[in-house]
Amino acid sequence: MPMHPDSKPSPQSKEEIDSHGAPEAQADFGLWSKMPYWTVDEASALLLGENPDVLNDSSLNESNQDRDLLRIYRGVRVLTSRAVEMGYLDKRIDPHKFIEWARDRTQLRVSKELITAVEKLENNTKTDEITESVEQTLTDSERTSLLKLALGMAIKRYGYDPGKQKNDATGNNRDSIVSDLAQLGLDLNSDTVRKYLKEAEQRFGDPLKNPRKD
Repeated sequence: MPMHPDSKPSPQSKEEIDSHGAPEAQADFGLWSKMPYWTVDEASALLLGENPDVLNDSSLNESNQDRDLLRIYRGVRVLTSRAVEMGYLDKRIDPHKFIEWARDRTQLRVSKELITAVEKLENNTKTDEITESVEQTLTDSERTSLLKLALGMAIKRYGYDPGKQKNDATGNNRDSIVSDLAQLGLDLNSDTVRKYLKEAEQRFGDPLKNPRKD
């Protein structure tokens, strides 16, 4: 059930400002997306793309704050508070649920960077859960085959260097394994990629040092 229009001051519409303030006021979306929950003040600031440590309840009376930003922030904060009171959101606000509520039940424009950060973390979490479930059902023979497959492709296609401390193949750069998978909609955490390639190394050694001679 959508919020009653009389319950809020006028927050920003989809056509209004995307982001405000100085660079230091911009939120660290990677950090905030990892928080298990947000408060009303934090969620309201993040929705606007602002740093909750800079834009918050205590900053409402500061004369150096952008007036348009404060007007919008007040409106978003009232909307979010009412949603908590009505039970649409928990008092400890789940980041993913907050974004869904803001997009589906209001006319607010959610920061694109915030959406990307939260959805990326959500996808990585789901992928890790699926991976763990698959691991539990694999036989040792099947696991061995998959590890060989992963290590071989990583070396031949991505230039993965077994034994090397840092590999571009397992990073988040443009031509990495994670990047290519993401382009196909197959999100995978870079730590997960490194974990299995290291396991494969431990099982099979370095194929480049001991290539098979036909």
